[in-house]
Amino acid sequence: VDKRANVFDRIIVMGTQNLEDILSLARDQPTGVSFFAAKEESVPDSYWDDAQFDSVFHMIDEACRKMIKS
Repeated sequence: VDKRANVFDRIIVMGTQNLEDILSLARDQPTGVSFFAAKEESVPDSYWDDAQFDSVFHMIDEACRKMIKS
């Protein structure tokens, strides 16, 4: 088992697959793992679809502002 995931106080994931992967590695500290975006929704990958760029940018911007306030 990879112990690197247990070194961090907080791990922020961008999608459900990331969450599953991290939780499988960080069995000892699942409370420090959270979604980046609100409402536990995955952040879409706009790399392949330029039409998604603006909405993804605003989603990330909003999540960052909320993180800074908390």
